[in-house]
Amino acid sequence: MAMPLLAASVVLLLHALPEQQRQSPKASIEGVIARIGSGEPIAGVQVTLSRVAAVPFDAAPAADTAATLQTSAPALIPSTASDREGKFVFKDLDPGSYRLTAARNGYVRQEYGQRVIGGQGTMVTLVEGQAMKDVAFRLTPAGNVSGHVRDFAGEPVTGLRVQILRSAYDGSGKRALQTVGTTRTDDRGEYRLYWVTPGRYYLNVGLGNPDQRAEGRSPNEVAAQPYPTTYYPGTLDPSKASILDVQPGAELSGIDFVLAEQELYRIRGTVTDARTGKPPEGLELSIAPRQPDISFGFSVFNQTYNPANGTFEFRNVAPGSYWIRANTVLNPDTPITPNAAPRTVAEVFLNLISSRPAAQAAVDISGSDLENVALTLTSGVSIRGLLTVEGQELSTLAGFEGIHVEFMPTTPNKYVHLPRPMQPDGAFSLDNVYFLWRIPVES
Repeated sequence: MAMPLLAASVVLLLHALPEQQRQSPKASIEGVIARIGSGEPIAGVQVTLSRVAAVPFDAAPAADTAATLQTSAPALIPSTASDREGKFVFKDLDPGSYRLTAARNGYVRQEYGQRVIGGQGTMVTLVEGQAMKDVAFRLTPAGNVSGHVRDFAGEPVTGLRVQILRSAYDGSGKRALQTVGTTRTDDRGEYRLYWVTPGRYYLNVGLGNPDQRAEGRSPNEVAAQPYPTTYYPGTLDPSKASILDVQPGAELSGIDFVLAEQELYRIRGTVTDARTGKPPEGLELSIAPRQPDISFGFSVFNQTYNPANGTFEFRNVAPGSYWIRANTVLNPDTPITPNAAPRTVAEVFLNLISSRPAAQAAVDISGSDLENVALTLTSGVSIRGLLTVEGQELSTLAGFEGIHVEFMPTTPNKYVHLPRPMQPDGAFSLDNVYFLWRIPVES
C-alpha cells in the first residue's frame, strides 16, 4: 500500500511546482509625445527607460546581500521609438523605479516630470502588473544661430572657432562662462550652431587650439592669421558682449562678426622651481583673461616652454589683463605625506594634482611685448585650525567625521584644496594652499 501513496505524492508535487514558480505579473508604460504648443505628434523620438537601482545607503550590505544585489541587477532595457501618432510603449517590466527620457534631433532632450529646461525629472515607480498609461511628453524645438565672420577688409575668414556660451556659477559662487557648443567657419566665413537649447547666450570667435583646427581641414587651406577672441557684436571685453536670446524653434541668422585689425604681442619669461633652484623638466603653462566678475577656463595653446633654460613664451596675445599659471607635470610616483592620507581613489588623484608646485601671476599687456616675467614654483602651505561646538564635544555629534572645512579663494584660482577628515577633537588642516601675487611688470 506504500507504493500508491508515494506515487500520489509525486504527482501532487509535480502539479504544485509550476504554481510555486509562477512569475509575478509584469508592468508596462505607454505614452505619447507631441510638440509643445501645437500638440502635433512627433514620430521617431528615441525613448529611453533606465532602472534606478535600489541600493541601501545607511550601511554596507552583508556578503549575502551584496551577492543578491549583484545577481539581481536589472538587465538593459532596449530603447524604443514613437510611431506616426507619437505613441510609444514598454512592456514586460519588473516592479521598481525608473527614469524615462525622450530625445530627437531638432528638439530639447527631456526627462519625464521635468518642470524646466535642463532640470531633473521625476522617477516612475511601478508595482506588479501595473499598466501605466497616458505618459505625456511635450518636446521643445531647439533653436539655431548662424552668421558670417569677416576681417576688417570685408573678406571671409576661414577656419575660426565660433563658440556659444552661457553664464553660470561655479562651485565657489563666481560667475563663469561655460561653452555649450562649438563650430568652425567654412570657406565663405559662414558658421551655424544648430539644435541649441532655448536660453540666453554669449557668442565669441577666435583661433582656438591649433591641434583641433587641423582636424577636417582641406590640404589647400591656408591657416587664418591670429585674431584675439572677440565677443559678439565685436568686443574683446566679455563684460561688454551682447546677449543672444534663443527662443524655441528660432533661427537667429545674420549674427555677423567683423574682426578689427588688431596688434598682437608676446609674453616671455622664465620659470624656476623653488625646491631645486632650477627649471622644471615638465611644465604646464596656461593663460586666461582677468575679469573682476567672470571666471574663465585657462587656455593652453599658443605657448612654448624650453626646459633647458626655463624660458617660456605666449604668442599672439591681445592687449588686456591676464592670469598666467604654471604647474609641474603630474607625477604619479609622487609620495603622499602621512598627514594627507586620502581615503578614496578620487582623493588620491586630487591629492596628486593639488600637491604639485605651482605659480600664478597677474600680468597686463598694452602697446608692446612683455618681457622678463619671472615665475617661481612653490609648494602650497598648510592652514591648520580647530573647530569647536559650544556646549558639547564635537565627537558627540552624529556623523561629525563628514564635516569639512573648505577654503574658497576670491580670485579665479582653480587649485584644489582637499579637505581632510575631521578629527574627534575638531582639528583640521587645509593643505597645498597657494598665495597669488601680481607681477610688477607691465608692457
